[in-house]
Amino acid sequence: DMPVTVAVDAGKVYVGTWVSHVDFDPNNEATEGGQPPNHTLAEVDLYGGVRPTVGPINLDLGVIGYIYPKQPSGSHENYVELKALASVTAGAWTPGVAVYYSPDNSFATGHETYLEGNLAYAFKNKASVSAAVGHEFLDQAKAGISGYTLWNVGVTYPVTDHLSVDLRYYGTDSTAKAFYTEDKSQPFNAADRVVGTLKVTF
Repeated sequence: DMPVTVAVDAGKVYVGTWVSHVDFDPNNEATEGGQPPNHTLAEVDLYGGVRPTVGPINLDLGVIGYIYPKQPSGSHENYVELKALASVTAGAWTPGVAVYYSPDNSFATGHETYLEGNLAYAFKNKASVSAAVGHEFLDQAKAGISGYTLWNVGVTYPVTDHLSVDLRYYGTDSTAKAFYTEDKSQPFNAADRVVGTLKVTF
């Protein structure tokens, strides 16, 4: 699926939404516990934040709401996440760090903290390549796993001033693969993948 992003950016303040189809029950069957099939239709992310600058450091402080239309009653798929990003631009290079925190992750799996280091390089035609390595810390008592490491690398190309395309490879470590499975037919899996994203800004 090709996710779609629509954003309104006023410089220091921004709001937007990211939408993609999801399929949490590809077989359209009841669970082993007798729960009805999961007909969750999509993931709709609503986000907003501010981008203050402190000396050479560019900050991005915001909040993201993850909404899943048509989720089963009581599934607790919706959740909220806070984020804090910091980066420094040094010529064509931009190193950065990020932290995301959710007090109660999707499916009521407890608190979640994600820490990341990232690096981007911008070409003269404004295209860029970037990579990131992060670790997800989870509430093992509720999530069933204490955490795992993940990474991504990709290229972003600006088609116009308001339209860009991103093609990115995502990978995870063996801990995630063993716990979540690599079977892509399963809705929650840790298989490596390539994702294309189209972003429109106004």
